[in-house]
Amino acid sequence: MSLKTIIQFIAETEAQLLRPLLEYRKAIYRAIPDAVREDWDLFLPSRPTPEDIEDTVTLLQASGMCRKSKKTLEHLLARGRLPKPNFPSPGRGKPHRWKWTTLRPALERELGLTLPDRMPSLHGFKKLSEM
Repeated sequence: MSLKTIIQFIAETEAQLLRPLLEYRKAIYRAIPDAVREDWDLFLPSRPTPEDIEDTVTLLQASGMCRKSKKTLEHLLARGRLPKPNFPSPGRGKPHRWKWTTLRPALERELGLTLPDRMPSLHGFKKLSEM
C-alpha cells in the first residue's frame, strides 16, 4: 500500500464516521434556538425596538454632527453652557456620555443649528431628506 492510498483511506473513513455526528450536531443547532426562544418568550418582555432605546453620545460624536471641533464643545461645557453628562466618565480614558435628547437642545441653542431628533450615525445611514 502506498502512502497516498493510506491517506485516502483515512480521509474516507473519517468522513464516514463523522458525517452522522455532524448531521446530528446540525439538527441540534437547528432545534435548540426554536425551543429556547419559545420558552424565553414566556418569561421575558418583548425586545425593545430601536425607537425605544435612547441614544447616548460622546462629545466627539456630537462635534461631528455640529461640524465643530471637540475642543469647542469642551469649552462650552467648561463655561456651563452645556448640560452635565447623564453618564459621567468612570475615568481610565472613557468619555462622558449624554442622552441625545438632553444635549441636542443645548447645542441648537448655543450654536444656532437645527439637529435631528435621533442621532443618525447610530441608526444606519439615511439620506438627509429622510431625517
